[in-house]
Amino acid sequence: MDLHTRIGASNPLPGETWPGRAVTRRTRGFGHLTIAYDDRVPRPEPWLAEQSRWAADIVARSTDGDLLETCCGAGQVGLLAVALGQRPIVQVDACPVACGYARANADDAGLAGLVEVRRGTPCEALSPAERFALMLADPTPCAGADELTMACLDVAGHHLLPGGSLLLRVGPGRLEVVRREAAWNDLRVVDARHFGDQGSLVRLDVPPGS
Repeated sequence: MDLHTRIGASNPLPGETWPGRAVTRRTRGFGHLTIAYDDRVPRPEPWLAEQSRWAADIVARSTDGDLLETCCGAGQVGLLAVALGQRPIVQVDACPVACGYARANADDAGLAGLVEVRRGTPCEALSPAERFALMLADPTPCAGADELTMACLDVAGHHLLPGGSLLLRVGPGRLEVVRREAAWNDLRVVDARHFGDQGSLVRLDVPPGS
C-alpha cells in the first residue's frame, strides 16, 4: 500500500499543496524507530522517547490492560511504548493527517497488529465502558494546550482502570496546576521528571480501589 493510500487520499501528499504551500514528508529517529511526518502534525521530539520508556516500564509491572494515547500526532510516543512493552494500544487524534501517519508508522514499524488508530476527540472515539491500564498524552504542541491538558485529565479519570497511570507532558511551570486539577478526576501525582525548558513528564495514578 502506498503512502497516499495509507495517509488518506483526501490529504495532499508531499509535493502537493496544503493550502497553497508544498507539503514535504520528513522522517526522524525516535528511539529505535523511524517516524514519518510533515509540518501539518507536531514534529517528533526525540527526548520524548523517555515518555515511551517510562510507559513500558510501568506496564511491565502492571496488571493486564491495553494502552491509550490521546493527541497522538504521528504516533511516535505510543508506538515506541508498544515496541518496548508489547502491549496493544488505541491511538486517538482529531486530525486525519495525524491518524494517517500514525497508521503508516505502525505499519512501517511492524506493529500494526498491536495498534488501533481512531480519528476523533476522545469523547467521539472511545466508548464509555472502555478502560485502559495506561494513558499517554502530550497536548503541549497543540493550540489550546492548557484546555487540552485539563481534557486529558478528564479522559484519564473516566477511562483508566483502578491502579492505572497517566503519563502526561506538561509545559514549564504547569505542574502545580495539574496537581491541583487532578484531584477532581480521582488522580494523584506520584512522580515527575523535569526537562528544563521542554517541560515535565508527570505520572498520575488512579487509586487501586477506585
